[in-house]
Amino acid sequence: MIRNFWTAAAVVAACAALAGGSAAAQSGKQPPSCGAINFRPLENPSGDGDQQAGLYRSRFARIQVMAEVAGGQVRNYHMLLNGQRAGKAGGPVPSGAEACLRSKNVKVPVETAAAGQCAGSRFRVVTDRSVQPASAMLFALQGDVWKLCETAPLGSGAG
Repeated sequence: MIRNFWTAAAVVAACAALAGGSAAAQSGKQPPSCGAINFRPLENPSGDGDQQAGLYRSRFARIQVMAEVAGGQVRNYHMLLNGQRAGKAGGPVPSGAEACLRSKNVKVPVETAAAGQCAGSRFRVVTDRSVQPASAMLFALQGDVWKLCETAPLGSGAG
């Protein structure tokens, strides 16, 4: 009888711990206030049109770097946030984003790529939720300089 009591008590304690753990999971982690995702350029484009160069997917967002291909050559890169074409080519860096950019090894003040000229040896999407509105910024590495290609607000639920 005592053995059954302790077994029942252990089961109740385990259930309480699991319930508490799931409540913490339900409150969930918040996305990072500052993040960076690196992408490689498209290696061998086949056909013309938009082709995916890279994909990042989490519970907070889906970020795609797309290559615009014409005549078998990549002409430009742009980003999609949660399946939607992102913001303005050559848009300004949001006010207050400099600390986030520095922490992600992007030199400030930021150099801007010419409109329609987003190309480089690597790409980086920096997300900053500490600014209003929360923003995603696409950079292309040209030489040793990260050049800003696009900025876009992060919509609700975006990464």
